[in-house]
Amino acid sequence: MKNVLPIIAIILLLGVWRSGAADARTPDAETVTTSTATYDATSPEGRQIMEWLKAHEAPSKQGLFEDSDSKGEFLLSIRTVRSGTSDRAGVGGEPTVLLPSGGADGEAITVAHTGDGVTETWTYAWESNGQGGWGLTYYEFRRGAPPPASAP
Repeated sequence: MKNVLPIIAIILLLGVWRSGAADARTPDAETVTTSTATYDATSPEGRQIMEWLKAHEAPSKQGLFEDSDSKGEFLLSIRTVRSGTSDRAGVGGEPTVLLPSGGADGEAITVAHTGDGVTETWTYAWESNGQGGWGLTYYEFRRGAPPPASAP
């Protein structure tokens, strides 16, 4: 009986050690969050959104970037992806303005500007090819009602 207890202890220790090794190989879980907020086009946040769009060469059939006295409002939606080991900013709530200069695979920014009966919508997705950057994946110009909050 004295020899059985050390053998059981060794078997238990090996079982614990092996289960820890298996957990170490488990991929990180991802948290995907979409934050949405509305800003007046003349507010500081609205001007920051306008500058971000200009810096990312957003097209505009409305001539939005030519008018220094923009009216209307911006609907901003930011989709973030956070891995279990990521140190990215908090999850949820209103998106923070300034808009991010960097991102991660799966992240997207959608901006809709509504004013004077016209809505323009831009969606950018993070592209990690080469140096990485925000690439325009969707643009829409529409007369009439603004898009729903769940636009692309």
